[in-house]
Amino acid sequence: MSEQTTNTAASADTADANAARIVATLSLVIAGLSFVPLLWWLSVLLTADLVIRGFLNANFSPLALLGNGLASALKLTPRPVTAPPRRFAAQLGTAVMFVASLLRFAELADPAAVATGVFLLPVAVDALTGFSVAGWIYPRLARLRSF
Repeated sequence: MSEQTTNTAASADTADANAARIVATLSLVIAGLSFVPLLWWLSVLLTADLVIRGFLNANFSPLALLGNGLASALKLTPRPVTAPPRRFAAQLGTAVMFVASLLRFAELADPAAVATGVFLLPVAVDALTGFSVAGWIYPRLARLRSF
């Protein structure tokens, strides 16, 4: 597999686990900053980035581009992993952060904080340990669909 293929945000079927972990860390920071009242709009930007990663093309995601750039700058050896679980994680994140953004826009700070917390927990696990909760869930759901 060429370096270009493994060091992109997501090719047709692979992603770089190191870059994904960096993106999880960046997502964690952005979602955390969105708790600051004047920075609520960061949840909207994060949601938009999750839409790009989960439903469009992760190669155009600003966070994925930054994650790949940081992984390259840090000279991390690309670790290819299957991309569909990563897309699934972004799709789940889109749903949760969309709700959080709507709640923030409606000035419902406490429910928005709960929704953001639901997003933060699996992202923090991924950022801190490299274990993808969605990556664990995805194959189990795929098996259920095959029945």
